[in-house]
Amino acid sequence: MLFKDYKANFEAKRAALKFQADTTFRGIGCETKMRPDMPPWMTDWAILYSDGMYTRVKEYYRSKLHPFYDQGERVQFGFQYGATTTVDDKGMPRTASDRDTIIRIDRDKFGPHLNYGGRNHIPQKDIEGKLVINDVELFEFIEAVETHRQSGCSMEDIFFFSLKKAARR
Repeated sequence: MLFKDYKANFEAKRAALKFQADTTFRGIGCETKMRPDMPPWMTDWAILYSDGMYTRVKEYYRSKLHPFYDQGERVQFGFQYGATTTVDDKGMPRTASDRDTIIRIDRDKFGPHLNYGGRNHIPQKDIEGKLVINDVELFEFIEAVETHRQSGCSMEDIFFFSLKKAARR
């Protein structure tokens, strides 16, 4: 994927989202890290709701190998929804404890995993159903949070997953 295509898609989908008037936003959206319109690039964007909850989405893309060096591939991401307990100096939400997190879907140095229901680092093998961690897209996550907020449906019902018994507390 080229950065210009990623950015155009990001901006179009972000513009199409509908939120209550008292919702605020923080973060850079998406930007390249070294050269204009070239990998690596990242997205770090937060949605802060007036009820003290937030959604934060982060993605990092690096360059593919030659001859596709101008194209990026997603290598890390973190999508989180929970209670805003603190903010950093840029106003980006941070949680003081995983108890404040409703759901976090990550692929980082620990590999793809889910933090949910008070459990941390639940690997794909301990998840049953349709949720494939590596396949979750940024705006799919935001839309799932919005569905949860509006309907009260659980994230398990929205993403069609359950935790295997060994993964439950």
